[in-house]
Amino acid sequence: MTLSLWAVMGTAFIVSLLASRLMVKAGLSDVPVHRSSHDLPIPTAGGIGVLCGISAGFLALTLPIGGAVISSDLAAILSLSFAMALMGFYDDLYAPPTAIKFGVFIALAGLLIYVTGAIVILPVGEAQLSLPLWLGVTGTLLWVFAVVNSVNFMDGANGFMPGCLGVAFSALAFLALKEPAPQSFWMSVICAAAWAGFLPWNARRKALIFSGDIGSLLGGFIFASAALLFIRETNISSAVYLGPLLLLPFLTDVLLTMLWRLKRRQNLLHPHRDHLYQRAIKCGVSHRRISVIYYAAFALCGGIAYVILGQSNVLVFWVFIAAIALSILIYIAGHLIWRVAN
Repeated sequence: MTLSLWAVMGTAFIVSLLASRLMVKAGLSDVPVHRSSHDLPIPTAGGIGVLCGISAGFLALTLPIGGAVISSDLAAILSLSFAMALMGFYDDLYAPPTAIKFGVFIALAGLLIYVTGAIVILPVGEAQLSLPLWLGVTGTLLWVFAVVNSVNFMDGANGFMPGCLGVAFSALAFLALKEPAPQSFWMSVICAAAWAGFLPWNARRKALIFSGDIGSLLGGFIFASAALLFIRETNISSAVYLGPLLLLPFLTDVLLTMLWRLKRRQNLLHPHRDHLYQRAIKCGVSHRRISVIYYAAFALCGGIAYVILGQSNVLVFWVFIAAIALSILIYIAGHLIWRVAN
């Protein structure tokens, strides 16, 4: 197990590292817009490197050195994830209308739910709520939609989104190892290694490349998928809270920023720089420092998730509620500290 683990992780990391470097040389640059945290064009489509790393990792997993079998469900999830990456690549090149993008998101999320199943059991304290199928499907669709867009919105600072997503995937891998949930484990480990391979070119004082929509849409979709697969493999009803907990810093930032903009009657679909990390950067906080702060927040959420995994539904529920409350308070504090950014 140990040898195959290092072989698969090493393959995903090295291929992602080298392929991302090739994308740096390719120089497919993005012109900065109003919401950008940079003033000069920086190559994008680095997500192609991550995609290559993930593909190589799963290929190694199926070889004798990996020694694992990919289930039909996992193969279907990977196919849908790569389709989402293709949508991201098309978005990078042609910037299609938002309605078309959202339509594709919903279609792919619907197919994903067909594979993993919808969340129809929701533990609330001591109660176990049985949701109607239509409500479970709607809620699961919203989960996938929220994660994909949150990760996409948070890709704007050097080393920020890739590093945070790498921590989240690593945390999910530890959860899957503890339970165990082998398919979720390999999915998370390979993705964590692939994002780690991309990070050296992005997490610099002057980033050499960004992942682009191909990387952010791929990363968001495959994380949402891994969380759903984990719930299915473990059959633990309270696991429904662990995926949101692992991504809580992003989800809180995105959702509260949307509410703040809605209160100010601003267009939610219009590009902006109102997210907390963007405010901090405009106030003079370095990209590296804000990234490290969020890395720590993601690691803390991962540690909490690991501790409460397998505990009673009551404990998991109330810890999750407490984490949300703390996350909101931290967001409000940051909003006040960096309010001068407006």
